[in-house]
Amino acid sequence: MAGDAATRAPGDRETGLGLIRPRWWMLVLRGALGILFGILCLATPVAALLSLILVFGIFALAEGILGVAVAWGRARNAERWVWLAVGAVASIVLGVLAFIWPVKTAVVLTLLIAAHALVSGVAFLVSGIRFDGEHGRIWLILAGLLGIVFAVLLVLNPFAGALALTWLMGAWVFAFGVALVLLGLRLRRARPDRGARRQPQGSDRAGRAPAKSDGCPTVPIEM
Repeated sequence: MAGDAATRAPGDRETGLGLIRPRWWMLVLRGALGILFGILCLATPVAALLSLILVFGIFALAEGILGVAVAWGRARNAERWVWLAVGAVASIVLGVLAFIWPVKTAVVLTLLIAAHALVSGVAFLVSGIRFDGEHGRIWLILAGLLGIVFAVLLVLNPFAGALALTWLMGAWVFAFGVALVLLGLRLRRARPDRGARRQPQGSDRAGRAPAKSDGCPTVPIEM
């Protein structure tokens, strides 16, 4: 803690940079992991997609089991529990299906993404058509059309759409990891010199020790 405080610049406490600068290596490590994961997604999209589906299955199972426990507690306390239990059981079933049929689960998730894109695209398109002013209207219509086209492409070939989403995620994670690594290295180079910032207690800014006094008071001399 004392070492970290010694490496902070005068304005670091106000900006929060002093909390990040001593831990630059965490940013570099996280960025390196992001770069590695991005490369894996770009190089082996099928394996990366299946791994993500399995992770989703684990999350769904954990959420479902926790939901069942909460619903059981609410039922014992005579509280409403039916819909909570239904959602928990559905989450467990979805998690089990993710382990049994990972490819079909990927297709189902892709179709859900396509449905969301279609609804959003239609909403943007209708908003753009009904927009009163000309400023920004074309962008709303364009966003709606792109959302509808994206949804149609996913529905026509959901597995290829899932692979394309994996590639996009890999590219984004790779770029984000590179940014974190560059930021961490920049913070490392920006660390102030500890030896130059530590001065003996009681010294002035130039590093000189204060002059010793012999104990006699100084009397100003009038000219």
